Amino acid sequence: MERETTPSQSEWLIMEVFWANDTPTMTAKEVIKRMQEKSDVGKIKFFYENTIGIILFSWWTEICKAHIWINWLYLCGIFVYAARLFYKKRKLKKLVAGMERRILEDTSIYVTKMPVTPSTIGLFRPKIVMPETMLKEYDRKELQTILLHEKTHIQLGHLLFYFLWDILRALLWLNPLLAIGTKFFREDMEEVCD
Repeated sequence: MERETTPSQSEWLIMEVFWANDTPTMTAKEVIKRMQEKSDVGKIKFFYENTIGIILFSWWTEICKAHIWINWLYLCGIFVYAARLFYKKRKLKKLVAGMERRILEDTSIYVTKMPVTPSTIGLFRPKIVMPETMLKEYDRKELQTILLHEKTHIQLGHLLFYFLWDILRALLWLNPLLAIGTKFFREDMEEVCD
């Protein structure tokens, strides 16, 4: 028969944060077991298998409860970041709308005089943008390869992934690792299409 011990500080934190109001008769070990049964997700385990994770999670929760202005500041950051992203996307859309439209290999492309790399923009109506110098200097086979690359982005749904990534960046605007990860995310998308 297992001896009943008094809960440690981290066990009290678990009970307080997660189920103190719902199930006051559960012991700390039962709470941990219930948490493990309900949530068996990769890195989220850090918060219920590790005392440090539990303390950090409960500490941040208490700070946000005590200082409501932190929540409002974070929400304002989300709106500012989202507005900035929306403004940039809208400006790019207007810029592409003013470009010359041509047909290349049965594909409609938009030609620009600016020195840019070929790219695809637009979530619902994707548009392929190419610089005019490429059309003049590259031969037919190279242009077909570039078009195939851009069409692959469209077919694999990368534009949707970019959109979802932007939403994630807006929601987690304060996380510096996400900003660093953006570069790697884009590189991975390019490697998939190559």
